[in-house]
Amino acid sequence: MELKVFTRDHDNPQGLVIWFHGLGANAYDFFEVPLMFSKDHRLRYLFPNAPVSAVTLNGGYPMPSWYDLISLDLNERSIDLKGLEKMTKTVHKMMEKEHLKGISYEAMTLIGFSQGGSLALHAGLSFPEKIKSIVGLSTFLANPNLKDYAHENNSKTPILLLHGNIDPVVSVEMADFNKKTLKEAGYQVVLEKETSVHTVTETQIKRIDAHLGHLYP
Repeated sequence: MELKVFTRDHDNPQGLVIWFHGLGANAYDFFEVPLMFSKDHRLRYLFPNAPVSAVTLNGGYPMPSWYDLISLDLNERSIDLKGLEKMTKTVHKMMEKEHLKGISYEAMTLIGFSQGGSLALHAGLSFPEKIKSIVGLSTFLANPNLKDYAHENNSKTPILLLHGNIDPVVSVEMADFNKKTLKEAGYQVVLEKETSVHTVTETQIKRIDAHLGHLYP
């Protein structure tokens, strides 16, 4: 599967960030965010567009979606796992293509919001080569059974989770569950909350800026 990808390039990138938008949105949601950072982190940014498909959770309405969602209830989560795995393979191929251009896997970070964050987590944790980090914004573990797909080479990859504690779409309880599940599996995960709804805030952008600044000095 080929995805339409928007690129914010650098003449001499020291790393790569692939940023996944949320359900029903598009790549332009975050395309301008790097311009808001306090410094140039010398990174190549890829902003892929999700394909349009019917989403069961939204009454079967077609919209940009990384895979089909049936329910986001904490105790009765249901998603299209085959669709998730298919999209994950597409992301991995994207990473391999960038590697052939000269960017090491260990210089790659995956970032995503909401459904895009779940893809970033799944694709990052399952990738067979060590990557730099994973950032999930207002998101969830699409498949909490980590042993089904997580690769040992990314067992020490740092994970940053940012979440609003009054999020009406992906509950803060889901964020706590994410952290607990990852921590118990031995992952280096940090969860930071703030009083916000299902959105990316200025505070979170500053936190991502600092995170990237630490990883790519």
